[in-house]
Amino acid sequence: MVLWLTITIYAIIALSILYPLLRKSYFAPSFVLGNLAIFILLLVLIVIQPNAGRMDVLVDTILRDFAFRPVDLPALRLQTILSSMFLHLSVIHVMGNIIFLYLLGLPLEERVGGPVFASIYLSTGVFATLLYSLVRWDSQVPALGASGAIMGIAGAFLVLYPRDEIPMFLGPIFLPRVRVSLAVGVIALGQVILLVLGVQDGVAYAAHLGGIVAGIFLGPLLHRPMDFAKPLPKIELDDLATTDDLKEILERVHQESVAEVREAWVDHFLGKAHCPRCRGPLKKEGNVVLSDCGWSRRL
Repeated sequence: MVLWLTITIYAIIALSILYPLLRKSYFAPSFVLGNLAIFILLLVLIVIQPNAGRMDVLVDTILRDFAFRPVDLPALRLQTILSSMFLHLSVIHVMGNIIFLYLLGLPLEERVGGPVFASIYLSTGVFATLLYSLVRWDSQVPALGASGAIMGIAGAFLVLYPRDEIPMFLGPIFLPRVRVSLAVGVIALGQVILLVLGVQDGVAYAAHLGGIVAGIFLGPLLHRPMDFAKPLPKIELDDLATTDDLKEILERVHQESVAEVREAWVDHFLGKAHCPRCRGPLKKEGNVVLSDCGWSRRL
């Protein structure tokens, strides 16, 4: 494969990791964009080939250079473990993965923080690929896609925050709020059934299950779940909830059981509320809410 394509693909992967790290932004959307950017790049290269024969040659070359094959493990082509996690060659494959990456990844990242989330995503993706190698050590079938890492996120979410609720697809049905334990349980059960039935559809179900197992074990090692929040001190926020939107946010504040998440909802509430004296904006300094007119209240 030409050198410029190799450099470009690994530069996109590096950028998807380093940009949120340096800018202190979310990793999950960055990984989504990284996967999508590489897919679009390869799709354009394939489509512009002059004939079907050249297309087939290019696809074979891409799979050889960037996908992971278990038989290549003794040759220590370890860079393909990373590149294969960002490699997709069909629209259905990439769209399915980025949807689940976003639905599972962003809520988990909000709870554990960006660096921990990135560590879980990358490490469980590597573990899933290696498990696939152990199960099919003599296989020349290339493994590619973010599925193993996404399943790792699911496993970590299951063990860290099983009672939390997230938006998720259960089969073809989209549910705006479903318990993590139910969502991941349905996903894992489906993978087990397909693996036991020996379904041969080109999907590495063993790698998927390996990702879930890796997430279950590595999640607690990389992140200690926040203790359930103690009840907030009794404060009079009700008088600040002057709109339906603010009342809904305040209800989330009261219902939230994770201290870190509850604090974020309080900040969100105060960012939308207004000073009861001057109707000006509010700001929080430590545990005190302030307004420029001198009004203040301790949380």
